[in-house]
Amino acid sequence: MAWGNEHWHDDIGDRIYLYYALPYDVLFVGAAGTGNPFHREVMFPARHPRVLAVSSAHIDGSRPDDAHHEGVINLIAYIYGPTVGISGFPRIEKTGGTSAASALVAGVATLVRARYPSMRNHEVWDRLQQTRGTACGMPWSWNDRLVNAVAAVGGPCFNRNIAGPYDVQINEGSIGSYRQFSTVATGGGRLQYEWSNGTIGPNATYFFRPGNYDSTVTVVVRDLDVQGVEVVSAPHVVRVTFVPRPPATASIAGPAEIRIGATSCVYSARPTLGFVPVSYQWSVDNEPAGVDSPSFEYVPAYSSATIRVRMTDGSFQSELASLQVVTAPDAPPCLTGE
Repeated sequence: MAWGNEHWHDDIGDRIYLYYALPYDVLFVGAAGTGNPFHREVMFPARHPRVLAVSSAHIDGSRPDDAHHEGVINLIAYIYGPTVGISGFPRIEKTGGTSAASALVAGVATLVRARYPSMRNHEVWDRLQQTRGTACGMPWSWNDRLVNAVAAVGGPCFNRNIAGPYDVQINEGSIGSYRQFSTVATGGGRLQYEWSNGTIGPNATYFFRPGNYDSTVTVVVRDLDVQGVEVVSAPHVVRVTFVPRPPATASIAGPAEIRIGATSCVYSARPTLGFVPVSYQWSVDNEPAGVDSPSFEYVPAYSSATIRVRMTDGSFQSELASLQVVTAPDAPPCLTGE
């Protein structure tokens, strides 16, 4: 009912009671009222206890100044669009207000009854309210009452939007960096998640390369049991920035001289401050030592040798450290085996 009056009409009110009850089972939707700056009470018949009262919202979910709101508001809807104008006025008007919002909610209610034909009018009423606003993770400000058509008809909705970083820092000279993102959806049947990078599943790993100054991450959730039912997440914009890499100070801790006859000495990799290795490749005179560890146990076999370690972090950046080791009869012992 996209009309209203400040006064109660008993004949209309009685008819609403009659047709709301069985066997008629009619669901009534009424406009709360728009435009009176001095009277913001919900208008009749929207304030009738058997009428679903609907008000309007801006695109950000906030309440318009001219929307009536004093009283019970069950749902709100966002309506905005150009019309052909009003006769006699050379301008374009906007559709909107609670009348248009109530028509939209009535249409959603019709879809719910078609999807669930066994539902009574009060069950449709409850479903529209149970799936509104933040029931699907939508941060609307107008008391979280925004109607959610997809969720109301049993489709998926986001329990929370994309979780993941908004800023990614890549060291200069790096080939890129990996970051993890995740999301959760509820409702519907068997849900499928498809990310904008092609990953299937609730979690995705994105690789950010130099030059991706602004990257947008989105995910589509599909209901595999109902063809054509899908929702798209709000865009998650990631800002990629570059950090000047500090001068390399990687080194190897351990004795540069080993006593002749020593069994072994332990050497430790020391990466540059801020560099976090996830793998280590040790070598002796360019021959791989086969050790992936921050430390390496060296058994001297020659009078001199060059020990090297290549450290690599999670974004495939690497740095190299080396140490020249010689044997000497008067060097401090490591593990002598004596």
